Amino acid sequence: MEAREHAENLVGYFERIARENDREVWWKGLRTAQEWLRLIDNDNASQAELSTFIDVVHANRYRTSGWYDLALGAYHWISTKGIPILPPEVFFASEGVRTEIYFTATPLEYAHTVVRFFEQYNREDPSSEAWAIGLDVVREWLRLSEAKEAPRSEVVTLVKKVFENYQKYLSRIWFDTAVGVSNWCKATGNLDLIPGDFRHMVAPGNDDAGM
Repeated sequence: MEAREHAENLVGYFERIARENDREVWWKGLRTAQEWLRLIDNDNASQAELSTFIDVVHANRYRTSGWYDLALGAYHWISTKGIPILPPEVFFASEGVRTEIYFTATPLEYAHTVVRFFEQYNREDPSSEAWAIGLDVVREWLRLSEAKEAPRSEVVTLVKKVFENYQKYLSRIWFDTAVGVSNWCKATGNLDLIPGDFRHMVAPGNDDAGM
């Protein structure tokens, strides 16, 4: 499939899904597919424009199957434009916290790991509220993790933000944040604040905690 046809198909796909399901991830996908189409039709696109575009694609590449399709097409197209780009094994490397350290890293180590992902994606896609809000939230989690004893009221507020935004923004990094905060709450005696499905994940047999 030619790049232009691919971009046009993705514009139609994201537009249809966004109108049926009004979520940030779909509207962001639509705007990014439209930007790809604009760049394809612009023979004089600058290196800065191309680099900005592919950075946004990289930050969002695994948010949905449609985003991954966009990433595959955009990467192939941009690789012909003579600009510096990550090799495919790096660009398409699995994202997120490695599963094997979900339950082995200390809460503080885990929080630092998630902060680094949000910092990277916020640099690559600075206009995205998913990464900007995420960075603020995980920095707050890091602050509370480093405190000798985090005030219960602040933990309640943090947990509310994490799970509201996990539901709002489809992203592996937001999921990882929810897992990490769940483990941290388990370790600090706040397991009752965690929704049932995540509570069961981090503490099987304690589904009724706090009920």
